[in-house]
Amino acid sequence: MFGFLLIVPFNSAFRHHEKPYLVRVANELAIAAMVFLAFSFTGILLLVSDVVLGGLAPALARGASAVFINVLWFGLPLLCRGQERSARASSG
Repeated sequence: MFGFLLIVPFNSAFRHHEKPYLVRVANELAIAAMVFLAFSFTGILLLVSDVVLGGLAPALARGASAVFINVLWFGLPLLCRGQERSARASSG
């Protein structure tokens, strides 16, 4: 039933030819989910490393994992998008 309730608004909007709106909203929700997932990953790493190691290591592990996640999930896609735009601009 819950899945049905999630799908109905998108089907209604799709029938009204609002595909760009749906794509934009889905993209924003995916980015927000990735941000929350990144915070969860780093929080879990902080908790586990604090219990296992203690001291300064948990803060360093969380900082390193936050940088790593941000580079992989946000930095690389933005870099690829910039390269695609510059390639399109130079060819067109």
